[in-house]
Formats: sequence, structure tokens, C-alpha cells
Amino acid sequence: MDAIPLDSVRISTRTPIRGVRKSMASSNQTDHHNIDLAHHIREADSLYSFNPKTGIFEPQASRSKGDPDLSNDRSERKYKREGAQSDRLNDAQKWMSIISGLVSCATLVLLYVTLQYARLQWKEMNDANKAAAKALEETKSANTSTSEDALRSYKLSRESVEDVQRAFVSPMVAPAYLVGQDGKTRAIQFSIRWENTGLTPTRYLTTHSNFQAIFGTLPDNFDFTDQWSGLESKVNQSTFLAPRQYLTASRPLIIPIAQLETITPPHTQKFVIWGWARYYDVFPNTRRHLSEYCYLVSGQREPITPTSTNQIGYFIENCDRHNCADQECNDSKSPTHSHR
Repeated sequence: MDAIPLDSVRISTRTPIRGVRKSMASSNQTDHHNIDLAHHIREADSLYSFNPKTGIFEPQASRSKGDPDLSNDRSERKYKREGAQSDRLNDAQKWMSIISGLVSCATLVLLYVTLQYARLQWKEMNDANKAAAKALEETKSANTSTSEDALRSYKLSRESVEDVQRAFVSPMVAPAYLVGQDGKTRAIQFSIRWENTGLTPTRYLTTHSNFQAIFGTLPDNFDFTDQWSGLESKVNQSTFLAPRQYLTASRPLIIPIAQLETITPPHTQKFVIWGWARYYDVFPNTRRHLSEYCYLVSGQREPITPTSTNQIGYFIENCDRHNCADQECNDSKSPTHSHR
């Protein structure tokens, strides 16, 4: 492009584009009559700019970096570009804040759901443990009840067998016999016969028999104390009694005939005969058994004569107390004696 002389164009540093428009309009009137003037001016403004140092129009790309106007344009474009970047950065930060808030909310929701699920699991596990403990307690109770029932049944069965098969010793008055000396009757001997009606033998059987004259009825304060003669050792020797067998008490009761004649009718005087038997049965861990008796002899059935037989009859009756066995002997009417 040819340079345009400065003296042919009025140039204002304040309005460079206006001078260019005038210069280009005058120079192109002859060659470019068909070109639109407004379009040419707009195109010139975008393609060229006036450089006051050189006094000529230069393409935009060839302007120096020290051009103030160009620097201003670049600064403006840079400002706009930085503003756009700042806006984009602000938008990005805003979206990041929104996303971070959403993530935090989601985390809180997830934490709440996890805690609720853990609480539900703990509750179910706790309920299961309680149910298991209750079932175990019921099982223990059932086992204990079953064991107790079985033990109770065993004890009842054992006690039934022992009650049926154990030794049972009961007293029985034996016939009375006349005791004579020098051809004369001097006394009557009474004996107590102990019989084992059980199916098993006794162990450590001991017995004792006593008699005493009384007047009228048996006194309420009669204490059934054991008596001993002057020659006796005051020790009850143990013995053995087989099942379905009997034995006579080793201590016979001999009543002088003179005393016996005092109980003839009207029977104001009587003889009381009492005693006991103690023994164990053959079964282990069983209690000691006790049988007690008491009889009242109120006289003989017929007078004693020289022709009387050796065996005589007499009147006898049970006392109102001291006739018992085992637990029955704990009754107040059958006191336990300390002389055994």
C-alpha cells in the first residue's frame, strides 16, 4: 500500500480514525466507486491503526508493544479475560460448595441409616440373647424338675421296697409258768416274746423288760424307767433275729406267788409289765427302729393248787400308752427313755 503524504491529510491525534476515513474516501473515489463507504471504514478501523511516532497507518499486527492505545486495548481484553476466568472460577467454587454440601448431607444420611441399622441389629441380637438365656433357664428348670422327680421316684420306690422287706420286731406275751422249789410253787414267770415279722433279718437288736406292782390304774406320771436287779450288769446285749422267727427276752419277769395273790379279785392291785426293743434293718443309711409295749396283769384265771399244771392263765390288758413303733413312739404318751 502506498503512503499518503501528510500535507494532503489533516490528522488529529485525538481522532485518527476520522482522518483515515477522509483520506481513504478521497483516494478511493476514482477507483472504487462501487464499494460501500461504511463497510470500508469499518474494515479499515479493524485492520489499521495510526501510529503517531511514524505518522502512518499500520496494520494492527505490526504495531509495537509500547503503543499506549494498543496496550490499553490489550489491558482491557486481559481484564475481560481475567474477569471471565474469575467468573468461571467463582462458578466452579460455587458448584464445588454445592457438591460438597450435597456430599456432606449424603454422608450424614448414610451415617444415620448405618446407626439405625446397627441399633436394629443390636436390638435383635439382644432379644436373641434374652430368648436364649430364657430357653436355657427353662431347660435348666426342666432338667432340675426332671432330676428331682426322678430322685423323688427313686426314693419313694426304695422306701416302698424297704418298708415291705425290712425287719419288723413286735412284742407278744408268752405263757406264764409256775416256778417251784422244794415241791412248792414259789413264783410265776412271765416272758415277752419278740417276733420278726419282716422279710429281712435285724441288726444289733437289744431288748429290755420290766415289771412293777401298782394300785388302781396306771398313774399319769409313770415314767417307764428301766429297772435292773442287783446282780445285772446294766448293759443290754445285742442279738440277732432272723425273718419270721422269734426269741424270748433274756430277762424273765418272775413275780413271787405272795405278790401275785394280792391281785386276786377285786383286783385292787395290778402288775404293770413294760419294755422295748431297738434294732437296725439290713438296708444302708436307715434309721434305728424302736418298738415299745406295756401290759397290765390283773390276776390269774384259776387258783393255784397242787394239781395245777405248769402253765397257767391270767388276765392281761394293754396300757393306755407306751404301745408303739418307730415314729409313733415320739408321741407325748410314749416318752423316749434315757436308760437305753
